[in-house]
Amino acid sequence: MMPRTTTDHAEERGSAHEGRVPVASVCPEVEPPAPAGVAVSVPPPPRNVPRRRGPRRRAERHERTRTCVGCGRRVGGDDRPNLVPLRLLRDGGRAEVVVDLRRQGRGRGAWVHASWPCLQRAATHGLARSARARVTTTPEALAAQIRAQAKRRVDGLLASAWRARGLAVGGDAVADVLKERPGTLVVVAVDARAVARRPEITHANNKLQWGDKALLGTLTDRDGPLGVVAVVHPGIADALPVPVSLFGSAQGWLRQGGPVLDRPVLDRPVPDRLGLVRDRLGLEDFDPNFENAGEPSVVAG
Repeated sequence: MMPRTTTDHAEERGSAHEGRVPVASVCPEVEPPAPAGVAVSVPPPPRNVPRRRGPRRRAERHERTRTCVGCGRRVGGDDRPNLVPLRLLRDGGRAEVVVDLRRQGRGRGAWVHASWPCLQRAATHGLARSARARVTTTPEALAAQIRAQAKRRVDGLLASAWRARGLAVGGDAVADVLKERPGTLVVVAVDARAVARRPEITHANNKLQWGDKALLGTLTDRDGPLGVVAVVHPGIADALPVPVSLFGSAQGWLRQGGPVLDRPVLDRPVPDRLGLVRDRLGLEDFDPNFENAGEPSVVAG
């Protein structure tokens, strides 16, 4: 019997592995072995990923909810439009409150429900607790700021829609838009009685009242009055109802609580109280007896 050589053993090993499938072909994620003499970097074993913390996590949590400085209730989701954004401007141990509907002001942010009880609680102690400073204000002063800024916000949105060619002006143009898109937002002047009786506008599903015909004509750069417009710009149409509702609410608060100047806003009596209130609150067109814009309200068809 002849002795077995190394070649015979290699042939037997090759025949024994003929029916096997390489590991890399069965599991593509497994890499084939590296050649001899080549260094291989082995990745560390996976670890449990900790819960994300830090400023980004806190910012996301901060964006989800807001706390009313009046009632202390946290609000998030669809209820957030019911909150009025405020800014607290600290100066030493005192703080000034400014309504910031555009949310672009400086200072510490605060929020309050668009309701008279929350405004009263906020003016009494809620704002001072949030600012950690002495706050001198009244519910009437806050309501006056909300009314003035809401009016400025609505006028600015309508003017922007006109410049962006996002308005259909006039009764005929609005009727044509409503035939194609029945859900379009329609803005009717409070003194536009004739155009408001048109069937297309009367049965519109989404409409509100704002200003008079002279104001709508001014916002759309027309020489004469304008009774109705349709907002075809989707972003502006979504943003308009909130400030219009705030204006109507603030108008009602001021009528129930009396004129804003019946109670002092500043610490000391001054002769020109209206001018100092305007300067202190930063309201250029502040008018406590403003009535010519009518009673805006969202009307459900």
